[in-house]
Amino acid sequence: RHMELLRLFQAWSDMLGDAHANLYRTQVDGHRIRPWENDDLFYHAQGYAHVMAACLRAIQREYARSFSERQALVPLVEEVAQSLEEAARLKPLVILDGSPAGIFANHRRNLDAYIAEARQKIYSIREELEK
Repeated sequence: RHMELLRLFQAWSDMLGDAHANLYRTQVDGHRIRPWENDDLFYHAQGYAHVMAACLRAIQREYARSFSERQALVPLVEEVAQSLEEAARLKPLVILDGSPAGIFANHRRNLDAYIAEARQKIYSIREELEK
């Protein structure tokens, strides 16, 4: 019964990997990312997080019994859901692309911290499901 979950988590880790790569991009179509392109990358990744968080809550309910049989899965799935929900809750007034040493935030990098955390834990979930 876990085969469909493995496929789903594989697809999600691929999507989060794509989001991670886009959040770290410095160029689009051969030019530096412009401010109006910066927010497109941010909201695209945040959209992934929003949908995956909602779906993961449903999966927690659907698979509660089988997850409880594997002690490692329950906290991992909860931590992924929390990371994705935190990513979905970020609401900066303006999406800034500040430098690491500057006074302005880099909202894409801030979002990526939650995306990368969820992705790494999804890898752990996949490993646990494959056992």
